[in-house]
Amino acid sequence: MKKIILRLGRFFNFYLLLTLPLPALAIELPGDVGITVPSTDIDSVSDFYIILGVATSWILVFGLLIGVLFVIWGGVKYITSGGDDTKAKDAKSIILYALIGTVFLILAVALIKIIVSFFGVD
Repeated sequence: MKKIILRLGRFFNFYLLLTLPLPALAIELPGDVGITVPSTDIDSVSDFYIILGVATSWILVFGLLIGVLFVIWGGVKYITSGGDDTKAKDAKSIILYALIGTVFLILAVALIKIIVSFFGVD
C-alpha cells in the first residue's frame, strides 16, 4: 500500500509541475494587438476537409513520435536482455509492432490525403 501511495504522490507532483506554467499562458492581451481568431464554423465541405487535414497532420506527428519511442524502448529492452531468449523475443515483438503501427499510421494519413485531393480541396 505504501508503494502505491508513493507512486501516486510522484505522479501528482509531476502533473503539478506540468500544469504550473499554464496560468501564465492565460493572460489577457491589452487592446487590439492585431490577433484575429479564426472562425470555427464549418460552412462547406472544404472547411470540413481542411479541419480533417489539420487533425491528421497532428495525429501523424504524435503517432510518429510514439512509434519512435516504442522502437527505442524495444531496442533498449533488446540490449538489456542479457542473452535471455524470452526477453529478446519480447523486445523484438515490441519493435515489430511499433514499426507495423507506424506503417499503418502513414497509410491511414495517405488515404485521408488521397480522399481530400479526390474531392478537389487544397
